[in-house]
Amino acid sequence: MFKRVLFVLMIVVLVSSALPVLVRAQDGEDPAPTGLRPDAPLYGVRGPHAVGLMVLESGYDDYMANVMVWYPTVDAETDYTYELRYETFPPMDVFGHAALDGVPNVDQGPYPLIVYSPAASGAPAFWAYYLEHLASYGFVVITSDMEDNLGVFPGDYDTNSHRFLISRPQDASRLIDFAEVLAADDGALAGVIDLERVGISGMSRGGTASLAVTGAQLDLNNYAALCAEMPDDPGCADILGNLDAMVELAGLDAVPEGVWPSMADPRVDVAVAVVPASPIFGPEGEAQMDKPVLVIAAEADPYWSYADLGSAQKSQVVLLNAQHLVHMSACEELPALAAMGMYSVCADPVWDMDRAHDLIDHFATAFFLAELYGDADAAAALAPDAVAFPGITYETTAY
Repeated sequence: MFKRVLFVLMIVVLVSSALPVLVRAQDGEDPAPTGLRPDAPLYGVRGPHAVGLMVLESGYDDYMANVMVWYPTVDAETDYTYELRYETFPPMDVFGHAALDGVPNVDQGPYPLIVYSPAASGAPAFWAYYLEHLASYGFVVITSDMEDNLGVFPGDYDTNSHRFLISRPQDASRLIDFAEVLAADDGALAGVIDLERVGISGMSRGGTASLAVTGAQLDLNNYAALCAEMPDDPGCADILGNLDAMVELAGLDAVPEGVWPSMADPRVDVAVAVVPASPIFGPEGEAQMDKPVLVIAAEADPYWSYADLGSAQKSQVVLLNAQHLVHMSACEELPALAAMGMYSVCADPVWDMDRAHDLIDHFATAFFLAELYGDADAAAALAPDAVAFPGITYETTAY
């Protein structure tokens, strides 16, 4: 039922135990201020800030031990290769642009914080194009491996989805906790992070988690009714067969009779959910959401959250004919996947990936600028009469 399953089946074969993500500098100069394509829309063009990157020890003794942070820097960017290394698998590199350990641009800070929740079976660097782009517009972006990410989880994904429904929102809150440490007077990013302006974004399962962190609530009664029509779906069997385990993970006393208690973090103000293709909230659970939200959906997904979201301010972009994995880094940025015969993971049968990513960057950046900076120009770019891109549909109650 979920496109998540496709992603897991194609990527989980790569998984063993992961070594830390490394970042290696290459010779180069600041990239020209362009988008991925020369016809990128306004906010799809790289922003005015050079982008720095730090990989920091969080103090957590689990899969979140290493946290990645992108931020505005005074140093010059260079080409970077995010080197992903696994004990029993060939190397995978993701090509990006950042200044490793660059000196933060404190003079123009502090900057709003964006928490990023990656897709299942991925690694955060798979979405470097997006995370760097947000930082180039004056945001601090923080992320780490999640429990269900590539090289982290040793078990069977199809029998552990129930865990991830609970751990993903919890892990987003843990990232904000660590951001508070970084932003302290003696922290590594003192004067850089504004914890009064916080957003969250995620792809696929990370998009679903983003909705949960901003108020959407699980409705597993509705989910069970859907599963009755799909008895062979492994996600249904796993989630509905492990309700007691979910209760324990969530710190509850018993299985709720209706919607589950909120996992929202009150520190988070807004959300951008990209391809959040899961029906676990249902209409009643989605109606509990009350924060401004932008949903970017792939039309080929059988389901995505939007119509029933209770947010008074909500917007939706649908990439027509796009498959679920349209959000992934393109094969040119992640060539190892194509070399391993997994071209369909880093390409879309209809969309040029660079065009899709320029649009994702444009809408997400404009939304975060409008909501976290109060940027009137960015808000104007989200008005219906300003959105006239071929290949998409757009609707909004906010602009």
